[in-house]
Amino acid sequence: MNTKSIKRKFNLTLFLFSLAVFLLLVFFLIYLSFLNVLPAKYFILLVMSMLMLYFFSMYLLVKKTFALRITSYFIFSIIFTVSLVGVYYTGVTYSFLKNSFNSVSSTIENKYVVLVKDNFSGIDDLKNGTIGYYKNIPNVDKANAELSKTVNYKGRAYSSVMGLFEDLDNDSISAVLIEETVLDAFKESLGVLNLDSYKKLFNFTVIINEDLAANSKGNVINIYLMGVDFTESNNDLNMLLTINKNTGKVLLTSIPRDYYIYFPTLGMEDDLVTTGQWGIDTPKQGVSNLFGIDIDYYIRVNTKSLVALVDELGGVEFCSDKEYMTTHVQAMTYYADQVHSAEKLYVPATCQTYNGIQILTISRERLAFDGGDRQRQKNCQQIIINILNKMASFDSIKNYTNVLDKLSDLYTTNIPDELITDIIKSYLNGKKYTYETQSVDGKGAWGMVVLGTKQGYMMIPDQASVDAAKAKIKEISK
Repeated sequence: MNTKSIKRKFNLTLFLFSLAVFLLLVFFLIYLSFLNVLPAKYFILLVMSMLMLYFFSMYLLVKKTFALRITSYFIFSIIFTVSLVGVYYTGVTYSFLKNSFNSVSSTIENKYVVLVKDNFSGIDDLKNGTIGYYKNIPNVDKANAELSKTVNYKGRAYSSVMGLFEDLDNDSISAVLIEETVLDAFKESLGVLNLDSYKKLFNFTVIINEDLAANSKGNVINIYLMGVDFTESNNDLNMLLTINKNTGKVLLTSIPRDYYIYFPTLGMEDDLVTTGQWGIDTPKQGVSNLFGIDIDYYIRVNTKSLVALVDELGGVEFCSDKEYMTTHVQAMTYYADQVHSAEKLYVPATCQTYNGIQILTISRERLAFDGGDRQRQKNCQQIIINILNKMASFDSIKNYTNVLDKLSDLYTTNIPDELITDIIKSYLNGKKYTYETQSVDGKGAWGMVVLGTKQGYMMIPDQASVDAAKAKIKEISK
């Protein structure tokens, strides 16, 4: 094979390589356009810059000077590498957006038990009998429908749990149908019944599928943020995020977890902390009713993934103006504070970076402060803002895929990916988002919670603070 033939094959190979680079570049730019993330001015600038670089490299390639050809090879390599990396990271981002948003349905499980006295040996013994149930329990109609598949019976609704068990004792009904969480609360609190004298005849689970589809087309959106503890039932964090996309203002309104408010889906007042066990819609509608606004979306954050995300970010800063030792231990799956006292966290009165489990411990703390849950809500606001700032920093880019992986496990939400890309686009266009915080207040009291079955702590809302919060939300929304 002569020199000219080798040269022609080499040039052909190089041409095909340059064509592959060009096609990869075109694909990458179309991909960015499809995502609707890149603002038009950056899109045009990137297209023009890359095309000019490409044609400049082609121009150098046809020159006879060896140095210029080597330069063209080098530029082609850069274009290829940048395009390949760009396509990869764009693909990772696209997959994250599609898989981590748009959760318009939620599945919850409610466990029910049928209680009887000792004169029943099996569920078939209740055939044609009367089973009483507490009508205030959400989804109890679905529980009755599920139980009726196993045995035919007559149902009798009660507005009082005491009346329900009194009728069971005097044989007015054959059995009691009750949700296990409500039964546990009732057993804890009243102490007027010896529930151990009843027998659990039958257990079953009711699966509830919530339709949480939402579609806000306005420039102001309200998002309900709920953070659940390891039990997956207690709403330790309750916050309303109001975002004005026009002004770039973000308002975080914290609500104490023990706030005693009216829940339209329950038809009664209850404490906010326990309502998450009946799904997302119940607490969301309660917060919506409290502030007299429509809530467009929800975000449900879990404990375990919060720890993993903070660790992946290399820790998050927290500033305390008070020195204290936490009353909770540094643990994700239990609250045995007295047993594991050595694992508590010392927090100095300064700013420093904490790892995931430490941030979780700080976010839980309320008993160390005179303000109790009020201060905890403020601490959580600071933690959320600091996490967002850390994610937007250059440090998080270094382990971008790992951060997205941890972030995707952190929450479920019905926020559409289009909204997220729209916000990212506005940010790249120079929109600066600013954060403001506020909290509603109240007065501590003791009363009946968990659907009126348990004596527990609650916080009666201070209407003046609620009205002030409403006014601030309205102001941000203008």
